[in-house]
Amino acid sequence: MDFMSSLPDSLLILILSYLTFYDAWKTSELGLRYRHLWISTANFDFDEEFFVNSGVRHDIAQGVDRPPAEIRAEARAAFMRFLRNFFSRHQGRFASFRLRLSNPEEFEREVREWLEAVVRFNAESVDLCFSDWWRADNDSEAYAFRFELPDGFYRGDSITSLSLAGTKFNAKSFRGFQNLVVLNIGKISLSKEDVQGILSAVPTLRDLTLYKCMSDGFVIENSKNAAPITSLKVEECWPLSDGITLQMPKLRSFKYTGWLRQLVFMDMNSIEDVELDFCLEYEFDEIGDILQEMLVGLGRAKTLIVCSYLAQTISSGDEPLHLWAIQDDLRQLTMNLSCHQYELPGISFMLRSYRNLEKFTVQICEERVLEDFEYPFAQVQIGRAFWNMQAIAPVACLRRTLKMVEVVGFKGTENELELLRYLLREGVALHRVIIKPFEQPVDGNLNQIIVAAEQALNFPRGSANVEVTIVA
Repeated sequence: MDFMSSLPDSLLILILSYLTFYDAWKTSELGLRYRHLWISTANFDFDEEFFVNSGVRHDIAQGVDRPPAEIRAEARAAFMRFLRNFFSRHQGRFASFRLRLSNPEEFEREVREWLEAVVRFNAESVDLCFSDWWRADNDSEAYAFRFELPDGFYRGDSITSLSLAGTKFNAKSFRGFQNLVVLNIGKISLSKEDVQGILSAVPTLRDLTLYKCMSDGFVIENSKNAAPITSLKVEECWPLSDGITLQMPKLRSFKYTGWLRQLVFMDMNSIEDVELDFCLEYEFDEIGDILQEMLVGLGRAKTLIVCSYLAQTISSGDEPLHLWAIQDDLRQLTMNLSCHQYELPGISFMLRSYRNLEKFTVQICEERVLEDFEYPFAQVQIGRAFWNMQAIAPVACLRRTLKMVEVVGFKGTENELELLRYLLREGVALHRVIIKPFEQPVDGNLNQIIVAAEQALNFPRGSANVEVTIVA
């Protein structure tokens, strides 16, 4: 008898609960005793795509070439048999439950019963996705189906974390989630009233994520009865033609990803962490004033992450050198960019705008050059010439507060080196400069990148105490 066989079922179930769901399920092949033990664990992850991919791998192994729709239909039937078998046997609690099933209209009655069972067994974390996962995000058909949640599901007062994609819901019904703290909503249509309605219905809510939702825009206002949200993420929602207005004095963390839209911030007195990523924009436009207004509205933030698009457009406003309002609160700035010459004015702009900055991180990313870019100054300058010109007017944070500079994904380009040269020369308060070379260069020559980084070891230094470290 091996050691595992000597353990009681209760202990084996505890051990299985530390495995991923599908690893726990695979233990059913170990023998008769293990056949149904996995059903007694508390964390379940049912994903239709897993069954489809298994079917694809089987066909490849057998040398069979079938249409994708046929593979999905066969895998879907097997997936439903698996779910029926599970729910016919499961009698324990759910700590977490995830179900990913595209357009379950033909199984509506069963799925409704299962969701009510999940609530009945006191699930704490529930993740439901009923959109067509196999369609592209820009395919309107991916948003066509909306599964209506059963009334009994809204009595889930044990649920603390909930994710919904491809569902219909009634914001007022969320009152039944009396202990809900984290809510993720995706791939559905949201009216302006829906978001505020949810916040009014669930006063315990603290963390809200809206991803790939269709909405004209929304307003979240400070309300006596609304949940005091502390974390908000808005990711690739569209079209947002009316923009987003936030009056959230308790909000501490805000992340926006997607197209540039009008973002209005009011009374953001508790904001600490902000990320702005306009990753879906590819064309230059003179929107510097709009971006500057956003940054001023988020002026209480302590950490800020911005993208290449912002770096290339922030100087296109009426004030091309720095924000028009004094910014004293920001301590850590991260810029995700490639150090292309179009981004240099934006880097200088951000450094000049935050005079108490203590840490500056440059995360080197794939180059994204905006079409029809317009240089903000009369004379185009690049590399060392650009930074020598910036040195004429001292930057407050370089002279007083900036203690640490980090370049992550360093590729050894001239613009990267000249930025480092400038920061080391002008950074009177610098203590550390850390260079982390790009680990997967296209040509595979990491040593060449490290040799380029080593040039920074000999650059003139404005601080006698600065230490330059290359982390390879």
